[in-house]
Amino acid sequence: MIKSQRIAVSVAFLAFGAACTTWVPRLPALKDHLHLTDGQVGLALLAYAVGAVVGAAAARLVLARGARAFVQAGTVALCVALIGPGLAADFTQLFASLLLIGATAGFIDVLENAQAAELERKAGRPLINGFHGFWSLGAIIGSVSAGAAAYAGVTPLVQFIAVGGIVVVATAWILRDLPDTLDLLAISVEAGMGFEGALEVVCQNFTSPLADEFSRTLREMELGLPRRDAFQNLKRRTEVPELSNFVLALLQADALGIPIGRVLKTQAAEMRNKRRQWAREKAGKLPVKIMFPLVCFIFPAILVIVLGPAGSSIGKAFR
Repeated sequence: MIKSQRIAVSVAFLAFGAACTTWVPRLPALKDHLHLTDGQVGLALLAYAVGAVVGAAAARLVLARGARAFVQAGTVALCVALIGPGLAADFTQLFASLLLIGATAGFIDVLENAQAAELERKAGRPLINGFHGFWSLGAIIGSVSAGAAAYAGVTPLVQFIAVGGIVVVATAWILRDLPDTLDLLAISVEAGMGFEGALEVVCQNFTSPLADEFSRTLREMELGLPRRDAFQNLKRRTEVPELSNFVLALLQADALGIPIGRVLKTQAAEMRNKRRQWAREKAGKLPVKIMFPLVCFIFPAILVIVLGPAGSSIGKAFR
């Protein structure tokens, strides 16, 4: 158990280090693109430092409520914030984007170190130095990959979108497949198959990150790892709240002797309701999102078409 937790935290530090440093080698390109002075670049870097202090202070306020969920949310926020420098059109926007990146990085830094300290306490031996080593390795990987992107002529915006989009896309893919996966699991179990057999059916019929994670979990159980530990590992690897809730419900049912088929059916229905609510939420936000292109692009064209002839006639009348 400690070993799997140590691997998960090490990977988290590695990814965090890569995300924190992937933008640094692109500063010369940003400086040339925005025509900044050395003093403005220094102020932008100061914004990152100030944001880190603010983010660290905010992390201490939520630390008592548990670090894991906030680390996940902060990681997604960091990936989104990385796009900011590539979109910046002037010094002010670059300053604000680096302030946001610093805030999310400081927030994650405190929470990840809290997780590392708790794991070190459980293990009873020093571990934090090793985790910081993984952060440094991630920083090297992020810097080298950014340098390679610059050498290949990849623009900073494209690089930042690629780095920031990996985590977001993988999470969205898991959420998309989870209801269908639970439906197939429930149907297979109700048809008389064992739970491991139902997992095998899911892995054969789906090609997605979620199916890959279930396949890895199945392999761990086949190698002798208890079901509870295998699913705890799945929960730690993915850090998706909906999948974590499913794993908790499954483990509780297994411990209490509740039929797994009933739990799977309930979880599948709940996930379909959540996906329906998510779709309704997206549809509800659509009128607000469409307002900008409507006002900026469609309304002016309509006004030109409708009022253009009238304006021409009025102009001729005043001549």
